[in-house]
Amino acid sequence: MTFLFGSVEYFESELLNTLENWQESGSVNASLKGAYQILLDDLCFDFVCDDNIKKECLNNLKSAFLKVSSEKHEDLLVLA
Repeated sequence: MTFLFGSVEYFESELLNTLENWQESGSVNASLKGAYQILLDDLCFDFVCDDNIKKECLNNLKSAFLKVSSEKHEDLLVLA
């Protein structure tokens, strides 16, 4: 499925894809927080755009991280 760049859904997908790729490659440092940090750094230092758009993207990334974090936490509770 395709999501509009910068939307909460886009960042949810990016977080999960990054995490999945790390886990498949056997990365010891595979963590949701690490995936979040990479996307955050990309937005802050590599992404060139209007400041208002950047702020909206950062807010959407944070929202996506919180949503995915809570879903992952719920998944762990079900497995326990």
